[in-house]
Amino acid sequence: IARRDILHIKAPSADGLKGESPVQQCREAVALAMLLEKHAARLFSTAARPGGVVEFPDKMDAASFQLFRDAWRETFDNSDGAGRTAILWSGGKFNALTFSSVDAQFLETWKHVITEIARVFRVPPHLIFELGRATWGNAGEMGATFARFTLARWVKAWEGEIWLKLFTEDERDDFYAEFLIDDLLRADPATRASYYSTMRAAGVMSINECRAKENLPPIGPEGDRHDNPHITTPPTPAAPAATPQREEEDDS
Repeated sequence: IARRDILHIKAPSADGLKGESPVQQCREAVALAMLLEKHAARLFSTAARPGGVVEFPDKMDAASFQLFRDAWRETFDNSDGAGRTAILWSGGKFNALTFSSVDAQFLETWKHVITEIARVFRVPPHLIFELGRATWGNAGEMGATFARFTLARWVKAWEGEIWLKLFTEDERDDFYAEFLIDDLLRADPATRASYYSTMRAAGVMSINECRAKENLPPIGPEGDRHDNPHITTPPTPAAPAATPQREEEDDS
């Protein structure tokens, strides 16, 4: 296949030339995440960790052990047995098992793996619903950061490939490819209103330009003026400079 017939979008790499798959870069983290999921599935599906153990001071014969095991399972090995009182004999003692420090860090390890994979793809964790450190205040800023520092690189790569491969040399002077990601950078309404007000007061944007950014129709030719909406009195035009009169020569 000719090179011109392929849109080749290279991922970032250490050398900056050949590209490297993000999946390959975080393959160990992905493998660890898969192992953690399998371990959690086995742990909760088969109850691999017992809730406790029953200890007897003396050795039990096979008949006594079978009798005790059958009685215990009949009482507690179902949802109806939850909360029942255990009756032990022959000096039996029940010891509950607690999670070790390693078990307590299981979820922390899982969260770290999620963050590690998100870091390789340069995606804020809150976008994949890992909301441990996300708040209403920083989620919007992290979304804007994602658009500027992650999507922008891919957008530029796509635009360059489309411009290079889909347009002829004669067309490249008249056409170009562009992805509009303004919607991803739009803040809340109060912030946008403050931005437009500042730009209007500085005379940088007109009413129609502000409305265009909000996908609203223009209001007419009067909306193209770059005046300050906070000033109600139009500025007084400066008086023309007086022309100096030429003094007449004294002929006397």
